[in-house]
Amino acid sequence: MIFAVISMTISILALLLSTKRLSNIEIYATTFFALYLDLLTDVFLAFKYHLFGYFSEGIEWVTAPYIIVTYSSVSYLFLNYFPYKKDRLKQLFYFLGWTLFSIIYEKAAQSTKLFFYHEWKLWYSAILYPFLFLLLLINLKLIRRFIRQIERKLPTD
Repeated sequence: MIFAVISMTISILALLLSTKRLSNIEIYATTFFALYLDLLTDVFLAFKYHLFGYFSEGIEWVTAPYIIVTYSSVSYLFLNYFPYKKDRLKQLFYFLGWTLFSIIYEKAAQSTKLFFYHEWKLWYSAILYPFLFLLLLINLKLIRRFIRQIERKLPTD
């Protein structure tokens, strides 16, 4: 539980101290997409197939604030500092850096009993993290496209 509280505190501080590069609607939409993605993942992998879980068996209320704060801040920080205008190699290293961070964080969460495995393996996560980060990026690009479409339709004075 201490690891969860420390993680949430660091997450909130990182959010408060970060330079905001995303618009409010981008933050809002990407946060809910990240939380929805986590919910889908947990429903199938954790609850249906019992591959992993948080804290202890079953559903606990303490999991909700942890997931909301942690997943929201990770998606925000990843997208906020993504090197959009850099070359593909720098973007690739950015993905790999976040993947490495996520693997290390997951291992720490597992060793402190915040997160537990049944049939899940850490290397499954290592394979999935780049795809999850890519989904976040694709979702943001889609949101930006929708915003541009709306802006084009607004009357100009």
